[in-house]
Amino acid sequence: APQIALMGPDAFTVLALFGYAFLATSVVLLLAAILLSALSLRAAPITVFTALLKPMMLGASTRNTLICIPTALETLKDDLKVKGEPCDLFIPIGFATIRFGTILYFVIATLFMGMLMGRTFSMVDLVLVAAFSVGASFATLGVTGLAALAPLAVVLRPFGLSYEVAVPLMIIIDPIANMIRVMLNVAINCTIPTLAAGRETARTAQ
Repeated sequence: APQIALMGPDAFTVLALFGYAFLATSVVLLLAAILLSALSLRAAPITVFTALLKPMMLGASTRNTLICIPTALETLKDDLKVKGEPCDLFIPIGFATIRFGTILYFVIATLFMGMLMGRTFSMVDLVLVAAFSVGASFATLGVTGLAALAPLAVVLRPFGLSYEVAVPLMIIIDPIANMIRVMLNVAINCTIPTLAAGRETARTAQ
């Protein structure tokens, strides 16, 4: 509300493109994670989706990925019957360090700010944006809100984009975007042990 009071309601119009791009990409990644898990486990996609909905909704409501670790382990082991070893290895490490949702958020935010400021990106620039976003995501461990947006400066400034302009805009949409980021973190990190378990099962069968 304070940001809207300062910038006016036109800020929502400006953010619409960013919101649509982030939401559409997130939905595609969520669907891909569910389908890959279903294929690896040889289960129906609706079964996998229903099971993963529990840790994803917990993440969306708390906006904290780490809190979802026990629920994710229980869901994978008990509901989806994934072997315990891959779950015990990948889930704690992935949830604690690999923030897929944050990486995607930083990439799309950088491209969005580049569009606003007339900055074009070459293929090399896109690779650098992705690399900087991965590095910056590690700085968001254990933080939420405005503090989680601070590492965005690491991605924006090498391309001459203003972090000071980006933050007031990102704050407006961040409460919703944060929920989606956590859901992505949970879904994709849960996919990794299912793929590992599926590969191990295939090797055993051979």
